[in-house]
Amino acid sequence: MQRIINLYTGLPCYQADIKGVTAIEKFPVSTALYVDRTGLPGDGVGDVERHGGIERVVHQYPAENYRHWLALFNIQSSASIFQPSLFGENISSLGMKESDTYIGDIYRIGSALLQVSQPRKPCWKLNWKSGLPNASILMQMNGLTGWFYRVIEPGYIKAGNSILLIERMPQQMSIKNIVSELYGKAESPMYKTMLNEKELHAIADNQLLSENWRKVALERLSTGNIESWQHRLYGPPTVI
Repeated sequence: MQRIINLYTGLPCYQADIKGVTAIEKFPVSTALYVDRTGLPGDGVGDVERHGGIERVVHQYPAENYRHWLALFNIQSSASIFQPSLFGENISSLGMKESDTYIGDIYRIGSALLQVSQPRKPCWKLNWKSGLPNASILMQMNGLTGWFYRVIEPGYIKAGNSILLIERMPQQMSIKNIVSELYGKAESPMYKTMLNEKELHAIADNQLLSENWRKVALERLSTGNIESWQHRLYGPPTVI
């Protein structure tokens, strides 16, 4: 059964070793929380320009993904840290994965109604948080991103809630497919991907996908070029 196994929140705080503010550190919550278009109480983002907003209210990450990290990347020495909330997710779930979760899916979770809006776009703070200098690119290349929700109906959610699929749109585009097409086909040390115009048009035309993801596809179609990922994946020179 698809369900929440843990719910996490955390507020932005300054981290001296990266000389910046981040809210990637999340802590378990045992009580029900009211989620609306502004987010969850006690939760926030450190970089409001690149994170948060009504299209990225709640981040869900499959707990099963952590086993993939250990198995695929042979990081048994780091097994103790590879467990839910490492990547700053709000919902740690069982029974769902990126390959069978689709843009526009509407789920009833507790008394709230949430709609899948976009994949998570990995950034360099994952490298810092996990202690792996290439965690961000590994997440991106392997599609282990989790996904975000927008809020259709506010309500209360808590650990143990079932995640019930209410509606799936005819235009089915999975989280894994989007990440794979835009970012997963690394072909050089610069981590560029092939330009597949058919798929780019499909991504750009998906009205249920967050505008910032559609914009990436539109810009590639317009320019014929791939944007640089260096800063997003590895951060400023002082933290690479």
